[in-house]
Amino acid sequence: MSCKIKTTIDQRPIQVKIEGVIVNVTQTDTQTLIIKARKASAGTITKGQVVYIVGSTGNHLTVELARANVEATSAYTIGIASTNITNTADGFIMQYGRLSGLSTVPTTNFSDGDAIYLSETTAGGYRLGLPQAPNHGVLLGFVIRANNGNAGEIDVRIQNYQELEELSDVYVNNQAGNDFLMRNSGNTRWENITLANVQTILGINKAGSTTTNSNTPTINNTRGYFTTNTLTTIAGNAGTTITVTNSTVTTNSIIKITQGVYSGTIGANGVPYALMGTISNGSFTIIIRNVHGTNALNGTLRLMFEVLTL
Repeated sequence: MSCKIKTTIDQRPIQVKIEGVIVNVTQTDTQTLIIKARKASAGTITKGQVVYIVGSTGNHLTVELARANVEATSAYTIGIASTNITNTADGFIMQYGRLSGLSTVPTTNFSDGDAIYLSETTAGGYRLGLPQAPNHGVLLGFVIRANNGNAGEIDVRIQNYQELEELSDVYVNNQAGNDFLMRNSGNTRWENITLANVQTILGINKAGSTTTNSNTPTINNTRGYFTTNTLTTIAGNAGTTITVTNSTVTTNSIIKITQGVYSGTIGANGVPYALMGTISNGSFTIIIRNVHGTNALNGTLRLMFEVLTL
């Protein structure tokens, strides 16, 4: 059952008797919404703790302490206990209105006017500020009066924030890390899609690599990286030729080369410089030159490439 109460008392506490139980509320010229419930399991929910719906016994709801760390204990947050609640005796929950006589908003943690949210660490508790994802956001209301005794007051107004998959035009199924959100072909909703499918749609292959140092690597992707064998080109030498076998390359390809980490000491072990060589169907070459005037190369070099086809 629920009970709506409307008064015109100027912010003074009043007592309301509902089915034989006295509930303390404080009212201005607004409405208070209170519902009856029992605790789903043994124990006691104390006044001021936040609860969520677990089920029903047939004539009233059953509740437990809410917590923002998972969807199951936060999605059905219904209000703040306005009386103690057990599994053998009815209690009451305020969903909307001004709840007074609280010891749960001490001045050491809260200030007048603070917005309070469901805690992800303390079951039934509050926190300042929206909890960080993947914790769930539930606005509980606002502190009217912070107090170190039993005179705290909260303006209760529960608002459960939606997760992405709860939006009406979003469908998420078997989500995984690195998924993308994409509008479907029928333009009816947003759907999650795997990285591999995105790469296929956009014509982008995953960057390839080889873990073995080589001057003749085979990497059949449009992007890739590898590390050369130890280079020993002497100063002023024409250079070392690296041949990359790649089935995506044609004579019309444009290849971008990026020089990465050199394992030798720059200067003492020469200065490597990578240049684009020849491009043919199925392969291309890279020339590694040493631009130092006197010292020879002595180290491996990481090279990255990207194949662009006209």
